[in-house]
Amino acid sequence: MNIKGGYAIVDAGGLKLYNSTAQTIPGIWRRLRDAIDSGKPVVLTNVYYQNVVPTAPIYVIATHATSATGECLIYTLNALITVSNADACTKTLA
Repeated sequence: MNIKGGYAIVDAGGLKLYNSTAQTIPGIWRRLRDAIDSGKPVVLTNVYYQNVVPTAPIYVIATHATSATGECLIYTLNALITVSNADACTKTLA
């Protein structure tokens, strides 16, 4: 598949996808928000599976949660991660 205009690639700063504790990753909220606003498919790089295994870049569904909270959401196959505008990342689904 060839998507005109390419992809929005987001450096997730070492995000551990299935970590059960909150993570703070400087700048992730702004990078994710800018990727969402680009209207392109979002690819995350620099992410970890099971907290220690680096992964290849992964496609995710990324969206703004609500305009009131300013949060962004990352949906992967098995997780929903909420990213606050304070760069706090919290897994909310397993």
